[in-house]
Amino acid sequence: MYHTDFNGYYFHTIYYLLFSFLLIKLTSSSLTNIHQVNEAVFINPETNSATIRCPLDLKHDFNIQWYDAINNRYETDHQGYYHINGVEPYDRELICSSVSRTGIEEDDQYRIKIRMY
Repeated sequence: MYHTDFNGYYFHTIYYLLFSFLLIKLTSSSLTNIHQVNEAVFINPETNSATIRCPLDLKHDFNIQWYDAINNRYETDHQGYYHINGVEPYDRELICSSVSRTGIEEDDQYRIKIRMY
């Protein structure tokens, strides 16, 4: 009987620690600030291209990561600017965030809704 009570104590402790971990994880994941930006972009008729800038400040050892919500893909090779090519303008939704080279993402993100003309 003493052995069963001893195991029950450990099970309650494990459940408490697991619940605490999940609560902290859910709370910290909801602290991300997503700023909404609506922007009108006019395509240059000579080059059929346009460039937009991410409002985040580029820090040392951090890259700007772009997420194309329509095409569901991440891109990191643009740095602070996203270059749009195309003859036919269509509306886009991009999310830019600052990610360290070790993969840690910062809490600020910008969701940029773009109307192309």
